[in-house]
Amino acid sequence: MDYRAYPGTAGTNGAGTGSYSYSAPASPAAHAPWTLYTRSSPRRSVALVPRIDYSMSAAQAARSDRQALHLQIVDATPSTAVLNARVVPVAALELAKMDQGTAKPVLGLLGVLAVGDDVFVGVVTGAEPVTDLEGSTVMLITQVDFVSLSTDAYDRVATAIPSLSAPGASAIDIDPSAANGGPPAHPCLALIRLLAAGTFYYTAGDLDLSRRAQYRYTHPTPARDPQYIWNHHMVHALAQVVDAAKDADVAMARFLVFAIQGYVGKAVTADRTHSLAIISRVSTRRAGTRYNTRGIDDTGAVANFVETEMLYTSPAAVLSFVQVRGSVPVFWDQPGLQVVGHKVVITRAREATRPAFDRHFTDLHANYGPSITAVNLLSQDGAGESVLGNEYTAQFAALASSGADALVQYDFHASVKGNNYAALQDLVNKVGPSMENMRCFLLDPVLGQAIESQMGVFRVNCVDCLDRTNVVQGLFAGQALRMFIPNVPTALYEDFKELWANNGDALSRIYAGTGALKSGFTRSGKRTLAGFLDDSVKSVNRFVINNFQDKSRQDTIDLLLGKARPRDIDVRDPVLAAVAEAVTQRAAEYTSSRTLHVHVGTYNVNGCLPQEPIDPWVHAGIEGSPPPDLVVMGFQEIVELTAGQIVSADPMKRQVWQQELTTAIRRAHHAADYVLVCDGQLVGAAILVFARSDLTPAIHGVEMSIVKTGLRGMTGNKGGLSVSLHVHDTSFCFVTAHFAAGQSAVDDRNRDYATILSETVFKRGRRTIADHDHIIWFGDFNYRIDLDNETVRDLIAQDRLLDLLRRDQLTVQAAHSARICRDLLRGMTGGGAAANPFRAILAAQQTQQQTREAQLISFEDDGASRRMPPPSTDTSVEPWWAAFPPLQDATTPATTAATTIARPEPAAPRPAAPAAPATSAAASMPALDMFDPWRAATPTPALGGGRTGASATVPPPPAPAEGWSLLD
Repeated sequence: MDYRAYPGTAGTNGAGTGSYSYSAPASPAAHAPWTLYTRSSPRRSVALVPRIDYSMSAAQAARSDRQALHLQIVDATPSTAVLNARVVPVAALELAKMDQGTAKPVLGLLGVLAVGDDVFVGVVTGAEPVTDLEGSTVMLITQVDFVSLSTDAYDRVATAIPSLSAPGASAIDIDPSAANGGPPAHPCLALIRLLAAGTFYYTAGDLDLSRRAQYRYTHPTPARDPQYIWNHHMVHALAQVVDAAKDADVAMARFLVFAIQGYVGKAVTADRTHSLAIISRVSTRRAGTRYNTRGIDDTGAVANFVETEMLYTSPAAVLSFVQVRGSVPVFWDQPGLQVVGHKVVITRAREATRPAFDRHFTDLHANYGPSITAVNLLSQDGAGESVLGNEYTAQFAALASSGADALVQYDFHASVKGNNYAALQDLVNKVGPSMENMRCFLLDPVLGQAIESQMGVFRVNCVDCLDRTNVVQGLFAGQALRMFIPNVPTALYEDFKELWANNGDALSRIYAGTGALKSGFTRSGKRTLAGFLDDSVKSVNRFVINNFQDKSRQDTIDLLLGKARPRDIDVRDPVLAAVAEAVTQRAAEYTSSRTLHVHVGTYNVNGCLPQEPIDPWVHAGIEGSPPPDLVVMGFQEIVELTAGQIVSADPMKRQVWQQELTTAIRRAHHAADYVLVCDGQLVGAAILVFARSDLTPAIHGVEMSIVKTGLRGMTGNKGGLSVSLHVHDTSFCFVTAHFAAGQSAVDDRNRDYATILSETVFKRGRRTIADHDHIIWFGDFNYRIDLDNETVRDLIAQDRLLDLLRRDQLTVQAAHSARICRDLLRGMTGGGAAANPFRAILAAQQTQQQTREAQLISFEDDGASRRMPPPSTDTSVEPWWAAFPPLQDATTPATTAATTIARPEPAAPRPAAPAAPATSAAASMPALDMFDPWRAATPTPALGGGRTGASATVPPPPAPAEGWSLLD
């Protein structure tokens, strides 16, 4: 048996247990088809040029039909780099003026990527042949390089990773800081280590590794699947340029590499007539590391989703059998340090999870056929795993799909207890009818015609979708081989076990950092003492890697995939630019917009539980408005801010308020059904986001970020919770905050705001608060009016609002940033008593005696009793209501209605009951961001029910007259 596999798939250096015949490849320079040149003056540029065939004459080498790819930055801003990419004749490049000292042979182009303030060209400089598939050589990437398009500072910085074929070599172990005192560290070292780690493949030929055989042979116009192309973000714009050149009949060879991550291995019989290959493709849609990427996202993508294809080839038939694995498709996480067992937290309500769950199975049906058999291997008695299993079962029971779907519950650990792995045959027998029903793909290689198609897929999962999943999928694949292909050479079955074990190890290294557990059983069919010891070592290594090292690796993955808030690269090509302009001009033909109503409220409950109905607070809004699409509520002091609560906050009170709020919302807006989309708590602060059930399919990208500001960031008695989400293609950020208290603590409050603004980062995409179309702050900001209480009351009674605003701390702070316009202030004073929000506060206080007593409480200050005015911004949006207008009306300010509750810092002892929200009417005013008032409301575009579209921004009004001050 002649067995070929890449180094590093088994044992320490790929030694494995099979019979290998593997010859080391020649130096990359010996067969690299391209040379990369750089030029630093007059402007930095990079050129990929076909290598000269030295058997040609000079005249032949200079032929005009030899084409090169020329890349140059022609314009740059902090957010966008404009890249000019052209396919040009080699003769037009003036190679003699290129820097010959930094010229390097390359095997292919990965694409361009923005890293920090620079833009780099990624190239493959080393690769090893793994095997041949359908006439194309499969290459394993072993060396890559990134060349700057902005500077020559890194041209001579060493970035090479030792060859993976060298004894003991591992790309993961390379220390990027080894060159102390040498040249500056290359900004792309983490990317280089990731791409050269021995898990990325491409083909030197026409075979598309991103597609399974059934698609390649049956689709009339096959195209690459971007889900499995890991450099898609880097290469897609350049691919358009190169394809345009090909369409124009420009003579040129292939420039671009399309890399998959996963595993490729193949075994061949001695007579070379029969072969068996395993190809695994790791999805990019929710890619990441073990504890950083779990569950499902709003697009229906799940963590660690892998498509594994078994490809058997003989003179009489070609067989393809595909299985998939993926994380439990609900919203869940494992926060904190994971030591023993699985600490599972369900992060979204069951009703709000359903659209994503349905979308996941819809995708499975679209890609694999009508029969989906889900096999759940979670334990039934483990606390964390049983919680996951119960959520999975509940979602599957409500799945809106065909009756061909089935969920098979199989407690793997309970079944093999006592090392009884033979019991797994019961599971194979149980799914036998499903396997016969879904069949496999069969091709007649002589006629090139499909005989049979696979009409479904097994979807297998455990917690990590690694060890248990790999064992069971190996059994299913072996059963399919026996069921669908008679007279398979016996030797191939033994090689199949080795291939499948190598496949499991490779996928486990990608997601968890070590080889798969239980791989000894996969290789030999039995568990041994050596296997137990090996699994123990791997488990310890996983603990260290997953808890302490994976965060940086996750950031690198997000950067490679374009999910890390990268700098935009605008690739310019005359043909493509004309097409893009035409598409933009016709945007109205394929985009649409709708009005979105949002209700936002905030309530400092003073550590108390609900003691009276909160319906008026929930129901307040514009007269005659429809039920809101989103209801976002913030709480402060939901628990008493004691030392014990600061160390470990009790979630019970939040749950009670959540239940009360849910009930009140349904009573107030009984015409609509609402589901809880997101909730969170930081000691006394809490946020809850509800959405209409019919809107939840359009909501995606929901994330939360928490920032502590108490004691300079050490405690959570003060701080902010931010929720980021998209509705269709429009992004929202809701920030509820509790700032420092005290009449004179203005600088501390400003610092709290700045800290929350700068330190809030949403991990998927590394987005900040500022990276959203709409930003809404609400909470107990604690800014005061710098006047005594009686003066404040007198000014309210006299409608002298400008005098109050001139002494409002928040208004004064905003004036220093020139963000308040005279028109806003003048507009607030018109319209009589009904338009006076301060008079409304006073009226509400007079009608609610218990509230009034809580608000006008006496404070002890150096032994003297005094009465203080209430904080003016406890109430910034309490509640806040906005109707986001349609696109064509984007210049019309949205309308808000605000009812406010003024509450000072409570004295000890605390009041027995929380201050009830006021229910008075309020003024109509522009919908403004508290700290950026000209960030006005814009529409929520939708694209025919999809998730793409466009949004508009509203320009600010004219700046105030020169020399005008807020305090004039």
